[in-house]
Amino acid sequence: MKYVGEFNNGKFSSSGVFTRPDGSEYVGDFNGDKKEGKGEETWPDGSRYVGDFKDDKRTGKGMFSWPSGIKYVGEFKDGQASGQGEKNWPDGSKYVGAFINDKANGKGIYTYPSGS
Repeated sequence: MKYVGEFNNGKFSSSGVFTRPDGSEYVGDFNGDKKEGKGEETWPDGSRYVGDFKDDKRTGKGMFSWPSGIKYVGEFKDGQASGQGEKNWPDGSKYVGAFINDKANGKGIYTYPSGS
C-alpha cells in the first residue's frame, strides 16, 4: 500500500492519494486515516465512484459506474445506494426513484429501452 499526501499526528489528513496492492486507488480528502469529504475511487476492473465520503464509506451524493456501462447517480449511505437516485443501463433502460441497500425500493419509475 502507498499513501502520498499530508499527515496530521501520524495519520492521513487533508488530501492525498492512497493506492492498494491490487491497483485500486482513492484520490481525495482524508481525516484520521479515513476517507472523509470529496473523493474519487477507482478499481482495476474499471469501476469508478466519484462523490462524498464519510467515515471511510460512500455517504452523501455521488456517481458509481461499472465497466458494463451501468451508471448510478444519487444518494449513498454506508457505502451503498440508498435514498433518491437514477440508474441507467447501456441498453437505454432507466430507473429513477428510491433505493435501499443498492436495490430499487419504494416509489420509482422504470423506463424500458423502448421508452415504455
